[in-house]
Amino acid sequence: MNWRNIIENFVKIVTNKMAFLPANFLPDSLNEVSATSSVIYVVFTDGSKYYAKKSDTGEAEYSDADASNVIQYAISNAPAYSCVVIRPGIYLLTKGIVINKSITLMGEGFPTLKIKPNMNMDAISVWADDVVVAGIRIDGSGTESKIGVQNGIAVGDIDKPVRRVLVINNIIENIRYSRGIYKGILTSYGYGVCIIKGSNNIIAFNKFRNVMHWNILVHPINWNINPAGATMNIIIGNVGYDGLEGVTILTTDNIIIGNSFYNHGRYGIILESGGRNTVVGNVLAYCGSSGSHDGKGGNGIRIMTPENIVANNIVIFSYESGIAITNNASRNIIEGNFVANSNYKGDVDRKWGNIEILDGATNNIIRNNKVYVGYTDYPRANYGIRVLGSAGPGNVIEGNDVRDGGYYGPILLEAVAIVRRNIGYATENSGIATIPAGSTCITVNHSLAQTPTKVLVTPLSQVSSVWYVANINSESFQICLNQPQNVDVNFSWYAEC
Repeated sequence: MNWRNIIENFVKIVTNKMAFLPANFLPDSLNEVSATSSVIYVVFTDGSKYYAKKSDTGEAEYSDADASNVIQYAISNAPAYSCVVIRPGIYLLTKGIVINKSITLMGEGFPTLKIKPNMNMDAISVWADDVVVAGIRIDGSGTESKIGVQNGIAVGDIDKPVRRVLVINNIIENIRYSRGIYKGILTSYGYGVCIIKGSNNIIAFNKFRNVMHWNILVHPINWNINPAGATMNIIIGNVGYDGLEGVTILTTDNIIIGNSFYNHGRYGIILESGGRNTVVGNVLAYCGSSGSHDGKGGNGIRIMTPENIVANNIVIFSYESGIAITNNASRNIIEGNFVANSNYKGDVDRKWGNIEILDGATNNIIRNNKVYVGYTDYPRANYGIRVLGSAGPGNVIEGNDVRDGGYYGPILLEAVAIVRRNIGYATENSGIATIPAGSTCITVNHSLAQTPTKVLVTPLSQVSSVWYVANINSESFQICLNQPQNVDVNFSWYAEC
């Protein structure tokens, strides 16, 4: 199957253009990884036993009552760049499957690898370059527990960086939340797919349901030693339901494009460590709105790192703010997104913004976005765009459509920001005002969102009097003459906040 063509066509449909993506962003090696491999072993179940059959002879070469042993036998005995196929059925795993050579592990009709309760494992671990894992269902125990760490697919390991791994068209569900020591780290676990170490890997078109922590995690576990340990990976076209976090990124230079995550307890996408990631064309709905194991709410997209591009995403019905830039994040570009109906919980004590800048975030650009309050059974206690008092300097809010941006107003500035050319929140205006003959003043309604800091006035004809601007306030200002004129006097004016 030509995975490159499938992925490229999907990208064209999602983005309609490649403006936010680097040229030739798919690695050339995808052609080789996508190549059809010859099937060497077929794994199947019959009654209480599992079998590994040679495809050329039809002989059942190995059998066992433990599915883990049979699948591992087929992988271990298949030559590099061949294919192991698993037939439909339920395969109970008592230990994790390790892929330590360049092969394709392909499911036929989504066979289910069922993790036995209270086992401590990754269902599949990939420890080699040029591996394809496709068409497999992984089913965890589905209940929160502190006994046993259970995950879906681990790409790479602490001492095993891998490249050009393709995890595509799998179903991963009921992965439970757990806490314990795993791979030498005491923390919480429960992921669908994790890129632990390596680059140029692709996680594409997988489906996740009821994954109690991360659907997809990009995280070099030895962060302090090698923070660039899992970079330049592509996460594309995945769909997740009823999880905690859709995509969590702790590294640099990854591309997250065309994914959809619904009803996640904390975040749809979070850029937590690293930076320079590209997030384009994703759909995040009801993220943070469902109960999570830690009782916290969240955002559609949360940005905690510098120099990311977040563009052309749809973010709706977030539990708190739709897109949040926080934790001193700087130099991010937030462009062309549609963000609506934030503060889904209806918290009137915290008037969230559809897009927010807070907690020391500096020099970020928020431009050409559409923010919308929507029509619902109860008001959303929100603003279209909000710059909190805790935000740092240098943030730019430019060219956004905020006409129906928030229930309380289109933009709330609690800290200084550069705000210009937004639709529905006028920060600059101009026009012509006329002082009638015999009069000395005209009141001009400037229609700006706040009191202008600059008012420029120029007469359009010769005037034999001194003119000046007076009484500038949040609604109007006056153009005045020292002496009345015998004819109407026209003035060109410009006002700016």
